[in-house]
Amino acid sequence: MPVEERFREPIQKLVAAILAGDWEWIEQEALDEALTGQDIQQGIKEYRKTLISLPDQAFDIGEQYELDSNNSKFGIELPFWTMEEGRSDLEMRLWGYADNDNGDPKVVLYDVLTP
Repeated sequence: MPVEERFREPIQKLVAAILAGDWEWIEQEALDEALTGQDIQQGIKEYRKTLISLPDQAFDIGEQYELDSNNSKFGIELPFWTMEEGRSDLEMRLWGYADNDNGDPKVVLYDVLTP
């Protein structure tokens, strides 16, 4: 199923932080503990394309799937977009869920798949 509307803004915020190189924010707010900002940065650098903001169609192409029977945690697979290619085969893998403190949707990047 396409990525739900509630996760789109947090994903756009994460992508904006990646584009700005705000690795400190990413590591504190949106990165799985098993990774570092340097891990993600290195994978993106090795890809050698210029990342851009995601267009709306990225969320229709992306996939979201349920990870638990309570409908509380989701896996999200979404392509990046680049200036050179448009839709890229560089892909982000995220978890989406409601924040325990305030119920707001939150996403956590746990992998970037490079071709």
